[in-house]
Amino acid sequence: MKNILIYLTALVCLLFISLSFAETNNLSDPNKGVVVSKNEAGFSLKLATGAQNKVKWYLKEFDSNLVEPVRREVKTATGKGSQSYEQWFFRVKPLAFKVPCITSITLMSVQVGSAQGIQASTFRVVTR
Repeated sequence: MKNILIYLTALVCLLFISLSFAETNNLSDPNKGVVVSKNEAGFSLKLATGAQNKVKWYLKEFDSNLVEPVRREVKTATGKGSQSYEQWFFRVKPLAFKVPCITSITLMSVQVGSAQGIQASTFRVVTR
């Protein structure tokens, strides 16, 4: 019985470690395109906010004929090793599926209290 309890405790610990690792390492990569099929409602982009330097992301450029921003969610870090991030949700309009399209979305990170942009990230969106 004691061995089973130790095994289950170790399993739970590994589960929490893997969830924490997944939370910090599944940010969107601007070097990889986002592929959206006609049967998908939309997609999201997940961007690090950097809790220490108070970075916020702003939508800079996108093709409003093909893509529509839906909402933005801010998730703050809750534990050691976790990372704060913003998740941006977009809907792809029907026009984007008439023929395969490639468009882009650019978001700019800005440090709170400053008007200077820190980094621009451009994501390619491909419809099929």
